[in-house]
Parts: sequence; structure tokens; C-alpha cells
Amino acid sequence: MCLYRYLPMKIAILTSGLLPVPATQGGAVEELTDHYVALNAVTREHAITIFTCQAQPTAKASATPATTYVSIPMHSLRARLRRKLRSITCRKRHSDMPDPPVYDYYVNDFYLACRRLLLRQSWDAIILENRPGFAIDLRKHTESRLILHHHLDNIGPDMPLSPEICRAADDVITASDYLAERVRSVARTMPADLRPNITTVHNGIDVEAFDKALPATRADLGLLPSDFVIVYTGRIDPIKGIRELVQAMTLIHDRRRQASYERSRQTGRCRLLVVGGSFYGGDVGGNPEFIRDLRAQAEPLRDDIVFTGYVPHQRVASLLKLADLAVLPSTCQEAFALTVLEAMAAGVPVLTTRSGGVPETCEGIAHIIDQGTDLPQRLADEIMTLQAMPDERTRMSEEGKKRALHFTYQAYARAFLDAIAT
Repeated sequence: MCLYRYLPMKIAILTSGLLPVPATQGGAVEELTDHYVALNAVTREHAITIFTCQAQPTAKASATPATTYVSIPMHSLRARLRRKLRSITCRKRHSDMPDPPVYDYYVNDFYLACRRLLLRQSWDAIILENRPGFAIDLRKHTESRLILHHHLDNIGPDMPLSPEICRAADDVITASDYLAERVRSVARTMPADLRPNITTVHNGIDVEAFDKALPATRADLGLLPSDFVIVYTGRIDPIKGIRELVQAMTLIHDRRRQASYERSRQTGRCRLLVVGGSFYGGDVGGNPEFIRDLRAQAEPLRDDIVFTGYVPHQRVASLLKLADLAVLPSTCQEAFALTVLEAMAAGVPVLTTRSGGVPETCEGIAHIIDQGTDLPQRLADEIMTLQAMPDERTRMSEEGKKRALHFTYQAYARAFLDAIAT
């Protein structure tokens, strides 16, 4: 019989090392961590210690009776020199701590500092937030229960070190059934007694904030009340399908130009609002060459496509609210569908692609199309169809808001604490 459910545990949480917890600088994973830690602070089911980067030298996290924060300084002169030395002396980029999909010297240095402190104590469980590769090294140094909280599609038959990660982990908690099946496809190749326990806990969002937000003023963005506004929210990245969406807008523009004036006037002008930066949490980093190419591609439609650049997450809801349709056309396999959930919570109809874990949140409500080489054509077709179907958009809006209620932060936090206790 498993005793985890009945006994409080002493738990260490090793965060990503890129953004701090509490999530003072945003970050989806960091905000999710805040919520299950906050619930535990109320219920006091476990004694939790959080190892987090100290993003600002003066930043301090407030402890509670159930929560302790250990901040690792990452901006001191000593820390910067240490990372520089490591980057010079390491012959292979992945030679220290194997975690290829998310590896860099900043994260590696954070992990090594955390490991030194972790090993000074004994723990019932250690949770690795979105850093599965670190389990390989950590297993060499501890017999504690290792729980991987898995948000990225970086464990699977086609991903490096996946068997080693699965052998090192005791449990894997995934953000979607899609990710869970990817991990199981690796675990099935292992002896049964070496396989980790695999559980899905869907991520949550602040449903109330998206539901109650007031719409931004269209005029402030150069949009008219009569426009049919399409909104894209998320990172500006080739795998997110934003290039294909811009191509679809070109097709729509060409079709409308060929149609009669009266017919075009009756359906309203199609405008695209692109909300997002080129990297997590801002416009620094990312793929500047892709951004330049995308803007050049959109230039002929500069009157119909508005780029906001990075906006703080708390403003996204108001920008969603002014739109008639949210289009989120990923060309990759998405681990989950936070942007889809946010749009549904805001009451915006969603057009998206059949991508990884996306259908788990919106099947039967959103319009979902297959990926493929003709994606721009099919996006244009579907956008124009939905523009002409206000009753269908109303249905999608109402049912989307109901579905989003199943993915609250509160439901997520409770499910996560239950998962680590089984």
C-alpha cells in the first residue's frame, strides 16, 4: 500500500532556473508552481522548499509555515564569471548536465548550485519543474523520490536521453494526455519494475480574469467597429503557424478584392491583430531573422495586420476580448493549449490545428483543422466561413466559456497535490 497519500512529505521543488518563483516576472510554469504552492500553504499537507533563481539582487520571497524559499543568486559577478568559465572550458555543449532541449550554461549553473544545497538534507520527494534531464544526474546522488513535472514535448522515442530520464524518475506528471502517451511510449520499452508512474494533470488558467476583463478599445489599435478582427496570441515563432496565418490573410485579401464591393462591405473588413513577442516574457532573444521576414511578408497588408509586440500577460485578456475570432494555428505538436484555453475563457471563438494536446481542451467546441502543406489555404477558407456564420461563433463562444471552467487554477492545484500524494 502506498503511504504517500496519508503522510505529509518533505518536498523540494527545483524550478526551471530561468524565471523566479514567486512568478514576479511571469512565466506559465512559474505561475502554475505558485498556485499549487499557495494551496499547500493553506492546507499544510506538505513541507515544501522551493529552490529558485534570484532574478533581481534585492528580490525576496515570503516564507509561510508550509513553504520555504531558497534563492540562488544568478546575477552576481561571481556567478557570471563562473558561467563564462564553464562556457569556455566545456568541450561539448551537453557534457555537464544532460537536458538537450532546454540546456544552456545559465540553467546548468543554477542546477549545480541547487544540487549542492539539496544534498545537505534528506527529502521524501524532489519535484523537477520542466527540467527532466536533470533527473539523470540527480539520481546518481540521491535515493529520494524524483517527480518530473513535464510541460514540454522533450521525452519520447525520438528524443535524446529519454530512456535514461525515464529510468531515473519515479513519477512523471504531464500537462496533457498527449505528453503522457509520449512518455509511455518510452516506458513500454523498459522492464515493468523500472517504469515511472505517469499521471496527467492538465494545466489551469485564471478563468475569472479572462472572463471579467473589459475589451481594449479598438480605435487605440487602428481598428474599426465594423472590422472582423482575428487575434493571434503567443510567441512569434515559426512553429506556432503565424507565417501560415499571414499567408492566409493574403489569400483572404486577394479573394475579397476579386469579390463585388457590396458583398465585401456586408461582411466587414478582415483585420489581424498579432499579440506577442519573439521570446518567452519579452522581445529579447527568440528569432529576429524570422520576425524581420514575417514583417516583410505582412508589409503589403500593413493596413490589415497589426503587430503589438510583447505585451504583459495581464493585458492579453482585454486584447482577446475585442476580437471576433482567435486563430492559433500551430504547425508543431503542442504540449498543451494555454492560449486556446485563454481565448475560450474570454468568450472568443477559436480556430486551431489538430496539434498534440490541443484537442484535449477544445474538441467539439473550437473549429479544428489538420496541419499540412496547404494550411494557409484551409485557414483562409475556415476564417471566411466563420466570418459568415455569426450564430456558429456565438455557440463556440458560449460553449468555450463553459469548457474553460474545467481548467481553473484551483482545479489544477488540487489535482497536482493529489497526484504527488499517490
